[in-house]
Amino acid sequence: MPFAKGRRAKLIDDRSGFAIEYTRALKDWNGMMVDPSEWDGEHPQQRKRRIRADAQALRRSRSEPTSTAIDQQLRVWMANASQGNIPQTFGPTG
Repeated sequence: MPFAKGRRAKLIDDRSGFAIEYTRALKDWNGMMVDPSEWDGEHPQQRKRRIRADAQALRRSRSEPTSTAIDQQLRVWMANASQGNIPQTFGPTG
C-alpha cells in the first residue's frame, strides 16, 4: 500500500502540543514525535552496557598449604636459626 509524502500534513508535537509540519518531525529516543528544536538525544548512561563477568579462577593456582607443611617449614627455619644459620627467605628450601 503506498503512503502519502506528507508535504502539507501537520502533526501535533508530543512534547509541546503545537502543530508542526509532518516532514520536520523527529522521533525522540523514547518514541515521541517532536520538533527538531525540542529533540533530545539519548543520554549515554541510559544505554545498556555489556557487563563482563568477574574472573573466578586463576590460571596458575596453588592449593593452600596445610598446617602440617607450615609447621614443618617453621621447624626447619628454627633449627637453622638456633645454629646461627638464618635463611634470608622463609620458603620450602629453608
